[in-house]
Amino acid sequence: MKEIEARKQYQFKDIALMSETARNRLFDYLLIVKIECEWPDRNNEYLEGEIAYPLALVGEEKIGIPYFANDIEAVCFDEESEAVLCRLNLGEEDHVILKPGDELAIRFDFVGSHDKEDDLRVGNLTLYLEKHSFYFSSVDGILKIHEEIKDVQEDAVLAEKDFELEGISEQDSQTHMASEYSGFSYFPWVIDENRHFLLLGASKEKKGQTLFTYFPLWMGRHLEYTQRKTKKENGRVFQLTVSIDLIAKKN
Repeated sequence: MKEIEARKQYQFKDIALMSETARNRLFDYLLIVKIECEWPDRNNEYLEGEIAYPLALVGEEKIGIPYFANDIEAVCFDEESEAVLCRLNLGEEDHVILKPGDELAIRFDFVGSHDKEDDLRVGNLTLYLEKHSFYFSSVDGILKIHEEIKDVQEDAVLAEKDFELEGISEQDSQTHMASEYSGFSYFPWVIDENRHFLLLGASKEKKGQTLFTYFPLWMGRHLEYTQRKTKKENGRVFQLTVSIDLIAKKN
C-alpha cells in the first residue's frame, strides 16, 4: 500500500511529532515483530526472535528490530481507531495498517539497504499490534535469562551465562544485568496490570550509541532469540542464543 493511500483511511498523526501528552497515550501499545531471517551468502548467518516496539518511544530512543531498524518502522497512529501505520522496506517500500488483534505474515527475499552483494536476506516476518494496561506494579514470579555462545562448525558450547531476578517490581527497572557475551544489559521495563506480561529491555552500546531492544514476555511462555554471525578474521561461525522465561512463583 502506498503511503498517501494509507494516510487517507484514518486520521493519522506522525508519532515522532506528537506532544509528550499525546505520546503518553500510546504507552500501552506494542508493535510485535516475529522474525526469521537467513543470509545465504554469508555462511547462512541467521536471526530469529520476537521483538516488541513500544509506540510511545518512537523518535525518543534508538530502538527497532536488530538488523531491520531502518526496514520496519511504526510511523503514525490514529487514536480513535487505534490503528498504527507501519513503513516496511523489504526490497521495496510498502505501508501496512494494524489494529490490536490484527496479524500480518510476510515472506521476504531482498538485498539489504546497504546494497552489499552478500546482504541477501531471505525469511519470514509476522507483525501484530498488542494493547496492554501498563501500570507500574509487581510480578510474583522469577525472570530467568540464559545465554549461550556456540561454535557452529565444532558444535561446541564456548561460554554460558545465567541471570535470575525474583519478585520483580517497578523499582527493578533500574536493575541492569549486563553480559559480556551478548553485549546486552537487561532490565525489566514495564509490567501489565494483570501481572502476566513483562516487557524486558536490553540496551547495547554500538559505535558510541545506546541501542535498545525490547522482548515481550508472557508468564509461562518460553522466548528465544538466536543470532548466528561469521567472524571476519577467521571465517568461523558463532551462534548466540538467549533463552528467556518468566516463571510463576510456586506457593
